[in-house]
Amino acid sequence: ANPSGDADFFVGGRFPVQNGCLDPACSHQRSWQYYVESVYPGNEYDFPAKRCDSLLHLSQGRCVGPEFPMGYATPMYLEGLFVVEVNAREPYGKNASASYTSPDSECGACLN
Repeated sequence: ANPSGDADFFVGGRFPVQNGCLDPACSHQRSWQYYVESVYPGNEYDFPAKRCDSLLHLSQGRCVGPEFPMGYATPMYLEGLFVVEVNAREPYGKNASASYTSPDSECGACLN
């Protein structure tokens, strides 16, 4: 995978198969699921990304600098290459909190 925009996010590194998938078709489907999760109210910061060159360096803590959200809350000025680590199952975002509500849930953001 090569960079193609102002800010390029390599989810799960530069591998063609995403965490929790067995083939590229599943991985392609995940791309919109990640975005939908990031758009849902309260989930905007679930996908922390760091300016980095590999998932290995990210997991080793070798990527310095601030984190930026991938998805709906990505700052418009952002430029560079970013790596994002994700969960194998929903919620996919590593920063998902205990109050996470799935975009697929019947209630969504309902209040009790």
